[in-house]
Formats: sequence, structure tokens, C-alpha cells
Amino acid sequence: MRNATVSTATEAFRMQEIAISLGMPTDQILLEERSNNTEQNVAFVKEMLQVWNIELSPRRIIAVSCPYHLERVQILLNRAFPEADILCSPCEETGTPEQEKRNEVIRIANLRRQG
Repeated sequence: MRNATVSTATEAFRMQEIAISLGMPTDQILLEERSNNTEQNVAFVKEMLQVWNIELSPRRIIAVSCPYHLERVQILLNRAFPEADILCSPCEETGTPEQEKRNEVIRIANLRRQG
């Protein structure tokens, strides 16, 4: 049996590394590592912007997520930042199980029902 290597880096940190490797300046990256789900992620980012007195200028947010998740991300960001121009971009899909995709449809339906 081979030894498995387990990464302790957060998803946010791994995304930061990718952004830097693609040429994104580190001072342009806001890293949120407390959240356990998408709603918390959006709420914590909004809180960070307020606490650090960072104003979006231009008012543009770019979110990257798996294709099946983008609609929910868009809804949550539009609620939290109604004045912002939200751009959601899909990342490469990694073979998400069909059940997770069905669960995502249910989550989106619940968000739409909430208004």
C-alpha cells in the first residue's frame, strides 16, 4: 500500500496559488478561508470588504466555480452585492456525481423560492 499525501491547504489558498501562477498580483487577491459553504463564503467576503473599507471599483466581481454551481453563486452574489456587475465563469468540471448535480438544482430552487 502506498502512502497517501493529504493536503491541509484550504480551497481558497489553492485557488490563490493558481491565480498567482496565472499572473494575478497578490495585492489584488482577497482570501476568505472561514466559510464552510457558499452562503457563508459570500457573507464573509462582504464582511471583509466592509471591515477593511474596501470599495469595489469598478463594481465588478468575478466568481469561478464548477458549472453546475454557478447559478447559485450568481444568485447569492446578486443578493449580497446588488450594485455590482457579477461575472460567473465555469472552471473545468471534475466528474461530480449525478446526485450532487440534483442536489444543486434543489438548492437553486430553494433560493429562488426565498426571493
